[in-house]
Amino acid sequence: MKRVGLILLILLCGCATKVYIGPGTGVSAESQIVLSRSLSDAITDLDFSKFSGKKMKIQLFGMGGVLGAQPAQMLAYSLLIEHLLSSGVQVSNEQDAELLLALSIKVAGVDVTARDFPPVMPLIYHHTGFRGCVSLRSTVYDLKEMKILNTQDSTVEYYYIERYWFSLIGPYRYIERLPKSEKE
Repeated sequence: MKRVGLILLILLCGCATKVYIGPGTGVSAESQIVLSRSLSDAITDLDFSKFSGKKMKIQLFGMGGVLGAQPAQMLAYSLLIEHLLSSGVQVSNEQDAELLLALSIKVAGVDVTARDFPPVMPLIYHHTGFRGCVSLRSTVYDLKEMKILNTQDSTVEYYYIERYWFSLIGPYRYIERLPKSEKE
């Protein structure tokens, strides 16, 4: 009986605790990982190669603070410029631009779920999952003829999970890009 009590004491005393110490934004590193990967892949999935050699002005639109703090908006802008330049597009903010790219960030967010077993006190199993989703719409306009030349949509989701066993063993980390749904 003493051995059973000792084994239970050892199993019940341990606890896996995660303390967030990060930048002033208050956003966890896991949330930043899935959001930045989703944003990067969503921009990379857009094809601007047919505008190679053209001068393009950029406008970035978000949904009223959905991207959060200014650094996230600057990340989206810098990733977009990098992708355009690698596609051969000349980025311009001058009056001599031939084209205008309007990039709308329709969705940019993270869902967090946690699962425990048993539900009240996670003695055996615990996991926390982070699903980041970014949905973009790009529209390229010809500034001289005032017409739409190209419209593209891109939606990317990433899932990141951390697992703990017996409140002591872990974390076991895993990240994957989720496949596109059939509705897209």
